[in-house]
Amino acid sequence: MGVGAEMEIDIKQMLDLHSKWLRGESGGVRARLRLTVMRDADLRGVNLERAHLHRVYLDRSDLTGANLYGADLHGAQMQGTNLTDANLEGANLYGAYLERAILKRANLTLAKLERAVLRDADLTEANLTDANLTRTIMNGAIMRNVDFTGTYLR
Repeated sequence: MGVGAEMEIDIKQMLDLHSKWLRGESGGVRARLRLTVMRDADLRGVNLERAHLHRVYLDRSDLTGANLYGADLHGAQMQGTNLTDANLEGANLYGAYLERAILKRANLTLAKLERAVLRDADLTEANLTDANLTRTIMNGAIMRNVDFTGTYLR
């Protein structure tokens, strides 16, 4: 399906403004996509570092290699989303819905995954160092060679 042409322009503009904000340039604006619906979106390699993505809908989207360092993904809907090689270090994923998501080699160091749903997710070789997995649902998740050093599990 993919993102429509009109929405694609908005996303490109938003990413440009966000990049300017990250570099401290005038006219830059932090990305704020609260409750935005972007199902099936092609967002490979995007830089959404420290972006506000609270309750965003990204089901079945491709965020392979995306930089989501410190992003607020509280309550995000990411069922079946591809986050292979994504940087989610320090991201807030409290209550995020990641059922069947692909998180192969994803960096989730210091990520807040409290009350998140990772049912049937693929976390092969993911880095969960010092992550918070309090009350996280992980039934059926694939966890081969995952780094759980310092991870808080309850």
